[in-house]
Amino acid sequence: MHVVDQARTSAFTLVLILLVLALYVAFPMGTALSASAVDVDREQIEIELFDFVSEGELTYPANEDGPFPTVILIHGSGIADMDHTVTSPYEFGPTGPRVLSQNFREIAEHLSGQGFAVLRYNKRYVTGVGQADYARFYQLSLQDMLMDAEAVLEAAKAHPKVDAENIIVYGWSEGSTIAAALAAERSDIAGLVLQTPVVYPWKETFMYQLFEVGFPYVLEFVEDGHFTISSIGRGMQGEGGLVAKSTLSYLVDPAYVSTGELSVNGILDTDGDGKLKFGTELTLSRLAGLIEQNFAPGGYFAMYGPQVALPTVGDRIGSLELPVLILQGGADANVPPQGADLLARGLSQVGADVTFYFYPELGHALGEATTRRTDNFQPIAETPLNDLAEWLKLRFSGR
Repeated sequence: MHVVDQARTSAFTLVLILLVLALYVAFPMGTALSASAVDVDREQIEIELFDFVSEGELTYPANEDGPFPTVILIHGSGIADMDHTVTSPYEFGPTGPRVLSQNFREIAEHLSGQGFAVLRYNKRYVTGVGQADYARFYQLSLQDMLMDAEAVLEAAKAHPKVDAENIIVYGWSEGSTIAAALAAERSDIAGLVLQTPVVYPWKETFMYQLFEVGFPYVLEFVEDGHFTISSIGRGMQGEGGLVAKSTLSYLVDPAYVSTGELSVNGILDTDGDGKLKFGTELTLSRLAGLIEQNFAPGGYFAMYGPQVALPTVGDRIGSLELPVLILQGGADANVPPQGADLLARGLSQVGADVTFYFYPELGHALGEATTRRTDNFQPIAETPLNDLAEWLKLRFSGR
């Protein structure tokens, strides 16, 4: 989970500020991940998502007839293509932002080499890596994304290579709430995989990002009791991951995009001296207040408000009557890792078939992360890929 009406635009502008600032930071260019060299077939498909035709891909074992047990991959938050490409707005090279991971492609290649079909797709209004109709995309709700996942499910069931009796939905982060909704509301889902699921209430989850990751990172760059524009530059070049660095966006004046004059956020800079004094102007409670404001109607986080958001997975415990696999990293910067344990225990108590894997040194993308502050959406590690494949084989393939 990361981190167009007027209030929502203001928060989105903060993200744009960091994208602009990142152009001034010199980093080596990373290379995009290459697909695993496994013997799979790939079929390009198109899926109608309301008024948009989404490009997708179905991968499955080569030289086999099928139909195959099939996994549908459901994205986390933000602009996401079918590979779930995550790029860094802080690291640029000659051809653009550095690619951090493309984990849906990695998952598809791995599972299709082990006897499964995998269907992945571009989110509605997304046409490529970082390419989308932004105005329309940012009007989507979680309910809209659930409708899209249902359309993808129907497309999968109609495909001759898909075993319609053995469809498993895989939800990552925000996508865990969509996958859980499908599993709870429909009888044609055979299994549910939850990667770093959203278990606690939405607002509590965002506050976790601030309290446990973002604010401690910001404090590393306070000098002589103040946070300045120089602090922002050093923070961007620091060792924090995407969640840690995203907190810097709240400290920049959003007017920078239109004026070109870089300054600290005037809402926080109450004495107008161009610096944020730690303990009075720069406090955890004041930053929490900015997040709180964005949950109001029209705010950037309004889609996660209590009256409009999908229930979190924690609210679905009593209605998940199918095999569930939970994969959670201990260094997760996006969701509280203890939530996955709470979910696993709750499902077990109601008699659900639940399997829980906890990886202490992996992050939100199930890639390597030494701490929550440095969790940076690294490529998914081999161990969770293998655990996933073995769980699927045990329950759905008979191999």
